[in-house]
Amino acid sequence: MAMPYTLTFEDRGSYLYAHLTGQDSFESGLEYWRAIADKTLELGHKRVLVHENMLGDLNKAEVFEIITQFTKPAYLGIRLAFFDENIDNESLNALGQLIATNRGLMVEVFQTLEAALRWIEQDG
Repeated sequence: MAMPYTLTFEDRGSYLYAHLTGQDSFESGLEYWRAIADKTLELGHKRVLVHENMLGDLNKAEVFEIITQFTKPAYLGIRLAFFDENIDNESLNALGQLIATNRGLMVEVFQTLEAALRWIEQDG
């Protein structure tokens, strides 16, 4: 069965760039976040930029569950910049950032790809 989304990676030296397009769902979310986490660890990156352009919505409980799956010691030192092209997801993304940071993850959500790039490329 074909995945309802496309996930591509670029190793940009100091960080991993992940680009997501397609149809979102809880099951897909668990799958693609696992793939992003695995690729980040596999390449030894401490920074990742996730650029999302997905159709469909997750609910608050699903966002909570997905983030909870990735609150593990292996992920705690990774800086994650997140840019969602769907501005309708702004409040849900803010909730996701709050949940993630409350669990010790370093996540920033951005309104523009340029701002996400500046943050992920800065030292520190």
